[in-house]
Order: sequence, then structure tokens, then C-alpha cells
Amino acid sequence: MKKIKLYSLILLCLAVFIGTSCSKDSEDIASGIVYYPVFIVDGSDINYVALGDDFTVPDVKVMDGSTDITASATIEGEIDLSTPGVYEKVITATTADGYTESKTIMVFVYHPDYKSAEIAGDYNGVLFGVGGGPVTIKQVEKGIYILDDFFAGYYSTYKEYRAKYGNAYDAGGYLIYVGGNNFIASNINTAWGPATIVGEISYEPESGTISYILDQGGYTWGDRDFVLTPVVE
Repeated sequence: MKKIKLYSLILLCLAVFIGTSCSKDSEDIASGIVYYPVFIVDGSDINYVALGDDFTVPDVKVMDGSTDITASATIEGEIDLSTPGVYEKVITATTADGYTESKTIMVFVYHPDYKSAEIAGDYNGVLFGVGGGPVTIKQVEKGIYILDDFFAGYYSTYKEYRAKYGNAYDAGGYLIYVGGNNFIASNINTAWGPATIVGEISYEPESGTISYILDQGGYTWGDRDFVLTPVVE
């Protein structure tokens, strides 16, 4: 009797497993073989162009299996070669099975006078009047830099928040030289979403100090400056 009950239980479990597996396959696969959009870029995904130079965005072909679906793709974004900054063109396409993917082509427009304000190095960061920690600025191309934490170490290093937040809350982004000892910021990503600069970034050539106010979703940290001071060895 126990054996019959055991066999019945095994058969019941097998039936449920098979039924679930078949149902899931039929839900997930619309046509037997699923194709996602494949983007073929005739050039580079990331491009660096001097201010005022001619530049043509690389052509992008989109394939759905062996079918060319480039004509049905949508393109968003504009590139201004007369203004230093970071620009993106986003190509989005959907396959016959309904799967949508996007490809981003990035164009960095840099100022030819970039050597007059080179800022790569290590800094002591602080949220003015509160606290912070060490940050690093790395140059990725002429006049284009990555700051590893726009929060100036406030969440990752400052003792009051270190245990609660840590490096996962660093806010990386770009600093771009635009001439006249001026910088702009772009693509600042935080754990809470994108952030922007309020007003202008202050850069003092003699001391190398950089300061700015951040805005993340309307929050500006009491309009306090985040201040970066170069580490002097």
C-alpha cells in the first residue's frame, strides 16, 4: 500500500513538472527559435571628436536573424559638434517575436585647449561643513575625465554613513573641459538615479580645487558644495 502511494506521488510530481515545463516553453518561445536584435556598428561605439571637427556617426545595421530590420529601427539623440560635451545616439529595434533592444553610440566633443586645465589625480573630497573622503579623477581622453564619486566620499567613506552605504553608493560620472578653465559634468549616476549640477562647476586653477552643488531628484544636500582638493604629495 505504501509503495502504491509512493508511486502515485512520484507520477503526480512528474506530471506537474512536465505540465509546468511545457507551459513555460510555450509562453517564452513564440516561434520555436527566438531572435533578439543584433546591432552591427560600422565603426566605434565610443568616439572622441575635437570641437568643430567634421564627424559622421557610424552606420548601424540591425538584424533579426537573417533579416535586415534597420529600416524599422528608431533613432533618438542629437550631436552638436560645436559644443563640448557628451552626446548619445540611441538606436532601438524590435524583432518579429517582439523582443526589443537598444544600442548607444557615444560621441565626446572635447575642447582643443584641454591641456590648460589638466585635473587628473587624487583628491580629498568633502561635503562642505560635514565630511567626505578620497576620490580619484582619471583622464579617458583629451579634456575628458571620469570622477569616481561626485559625492566626494560622503557616503562611501565619511564615518557616519560608511557602514550603512559604502562604495555601492559612489556616484561616478564625466567631467568635460569646455574652455576658459570651465568644466561641465555629464552622466552622473547615483544609487537613487541620475544627478545633475546646480549652476556651474567652480575650478580654481592655482589651487586645483573643484566644487559644485548636486541635484538628485530635487534634493541638493542643503545647497552645500561638494569640494575636491588635490592631494599634495
